[in-house]
Amino acid sequence: MEGPETRDHNDEMRRVLDLARRHLRTDVAWLARFSGDHQVIDLVAGDGELVESLVGYRVDMEQTYCARVLDGRLPAVVPDARADSRTANLPVTRDLGIGSYVGTPVHLDNGELYGMLCALGTEPDPNLGERDVRFLSLLADVLTDTVSAIHRGHADDDHIRSVIGEIIDSGGPTMVFQAVFDLPTHGIVGAEALARFPGSRRLAACGPRREVGQAAIPVGGATTAPCRRPSGSSRRRRSAWASIWSWRRSVRPWRSCRVSPAVWRSR
Repeated sequence: MEGPETRDHNDEMRRVLDLARRHLRTDVAWLARFSGDHQVIDLVAGDGELVESLVGYRVDMEQTYCARVLDGRLPAVVPDARADSRTANLPVTRDLGIGSYVGTPVHLDNGELYGMLCALGTEPDPNLGERDVRFLSLLADVLTDTVSAIHRGHADDDHIRSVIGEIIDSGGPTMVFQAVFDLPTHGIVGAEALARFPGSRRLAACGPRREVGQAAIPVGGATTAPCRRPSGSSRRRRSAWASIWSWRRSVRPWRSCRVSPAVWRSR
């Protein structure tokens, strides 16, 4: 889900893209990031069907104008893509209907290459030149802080996905269910579901993992004891599990908190 900070960043970048499009008199302007061997267009400013086709557009880097600009095979401005022998026969020229193009790299605040800021016209424009490239480069510099903040957020998300993937690959998480007993009646009034994450060294590094001991732990006006779903074929275990969960359709949800036995005795 897109948070307020991300929305603010996107709004700021869209304003920059719209400025680029209007100043260069092109149909669209976009911000693309490099992801491995691919270029992904994340934001587009402009009107018409071309904009809809470009949002989320993902293409192999070797097929793009951007890769050729970066390695010197193409200049940063192409006034007439259909007449230029370097671009006329490229599939992307036909697929996107490129008539003219201006592109410049966008860097992170640490100097790392992030992607490209590009403007595209569906018709040739002989008036495009180096002055337009310099203007687009200034806008790319304006985007540095914003894309850096977004990139750091993506890096955090990637780390979280990696940790979760490691947990799943190692067989987790496994659920442990603890019955909650009422102290005066010793009856079962609920169950607490706890997740266990086996085999993840990186998760363990984030903080201590505490396993539930065998002793009952007081919780509010009730006490909990370990109760794990039976893994074998024992009839007794299956019967016990069924009895523990027989209450669940009639019990209202409630909250509990953990307290130490010493705190409970001091009440």
